[in-house]
Amino acid sequence: MNQTLADEDRMYVLTEPKDSDRNISCFKSGRQIWQIEAAPKIHARNYFTSVYMRDNDLYAYCINGIEVLVSKDSGKFLKTELIK
Repeated sequence: MNQTLADEDRMYVLTEPKDSDRNISCFKSGRQIWQIEAAPKIHARNYFTSVYMRDNDLYAYCINGIEVLVSKDSGKFLKTELIK
């Protein structure tokens, strides 16, 4: 399930959700600069299944059916929407 997405000087990495549902991180110059905030708790596990760009915005999709617009600077959610 690992996925990598590059944008300008940053790399966004989606990893297997082993110990945490916060399974997207951002790296710059090889250093982790943030880890995504936790998804809204709807189920026992609420990890992210994809990360993607749309119109130069960063989005992530969660197993619970929620799409989030993610701040590229902090990993915080700017908008959430149930699309399932």
